[in-house]
Amino acid sequence: MSRRVFSLKDIQLLEKNGKTAPEQELTQKVISYIPMEIVTAWTAIFGTLVSLDSTEVYWAAFVILGMLVPIYMWKFTNEPDLPAAKFQIIGATGAFIAWVFAMGGPFTKLEDVGFVYNPQYGTIVLAIYAVILIILLGKKPETSTVKN
Repeated sequence: MSRRVFSLKDIQLLEKNGKTAPEQELTQKVISYIPMEIVTAWTAIFGTLVSLDSTEVYWAAFVILGMLVPIYMWKFTNEPDLPAAKFQIIGATGAFIAWVFAMGGPFTKLEDVGFVYNPQYGTIVLAIYAVILIILLGKKPETSTVKN
């Protein structure tokens, strides 16, 4: 099963080729933006790094997993006859960053540059990101023949 969120443009391209896109509820669309396996990897790494207290390892893990998100999302949203799901790939990368920020992670180590991390900042960022994503995904295609 594809993790792709089908845009109006995708639906039109599929219809042009005699195919149909599967119906997608808003909840399913939002969940498709979460790179679950990478978030799980970060959670496991984060649990291990707490005892290490190494700023460099925190940032290395964050950067490496952050670079893997677009590759992962491209692979699992790739559909024949459709262009790359750029918005979804970017949105998932943003979701990963917001999740890590909400957990603290390497952002707790920025005191040297004058940023004092507060867990409430992470909650606020994650909540606002989720609402923006829902607003952007909540638009219903007006000219599509796919029934919702």
